[in-house]
Amino acid sequence: MNRTHLLIISALIIVSSSLASAQQLNLIGRTNIGIGFDYISQDFKGLKTFYSPGGGMGVEAGLEGEIQNDLFWYGTVGFTYNLNFHYEEINGQTTKTSYSWNKKFFTGGVNKYFDINNKYIGNFYGGGGLMLAIPGIMRRTINSTYQGRIKYKTSLGLLIHGGATLTITDNFLLRPEIRYRYINFKAESYTRGDVSSLESELRKAQGQGLDISVTIVKTIKGGGRGRR
Repeated sequence: MNRTHLLIISALIIVSSSLASAQQLNLIGRTNIGIGFDYISQDFKGLKTFYSPGGGMGVEAGLEGEIQNDLFWYGTVGFTYNLNFHYEEINGQTTKTSYSWNKKFFTGGVNKYFDINNKYIGNFYGGGGLMLAIPGIMRRTINSTYQGRIKYKTSLGLLIHGGATLTITDNFLLRPEIRYRYINFKAESYTRGDVSSLESELRKAQGQGLDISVTIVKTIKGGGRGRR
């Protein structure tokens, strides 16, 4: 049994025990727009086009439960897709430069909520946790020449986030949030040769970045305060 399996099993045990004891339990679903900190260039007909391993758009779904007053745990499963595409056809001749990469991931952590006296904003909050990412296959094409597929190892990263809770009803909430990710991805295999033949920025892809997200929250247990 590898480290990934142990982490997943441990997380399931913790979540299962927390579900039974939580005073309040919420369903959460979120959409993310990722902005990466590191950019890599490709050529498109003599011009530079850039993509970021830490960027992309994604969705998540999961649960959030109360540990004690104003302190909640959360756990989600999600998917991110990153695409950069340039295409041109002139006199029947096509030129394409593209990059695509999808990742599946699990997140887990805690949030601390701070109530404020406002009719529409229930609270501000901050928190942090871990991200376990299972990268899919990175694919690249430069000026219509396919560059092969790169497979990356499962990676563990850190999360720091904060936002505000907007009250829709007592049981439906909306949360705009900004999340910082720190994670790196190491190449495991390459279909066009050994991993060592890849450029350094592809052998160890930098996944750090910011996620700008909106989360919809539905209370399914407790929720007398209606603000978490």
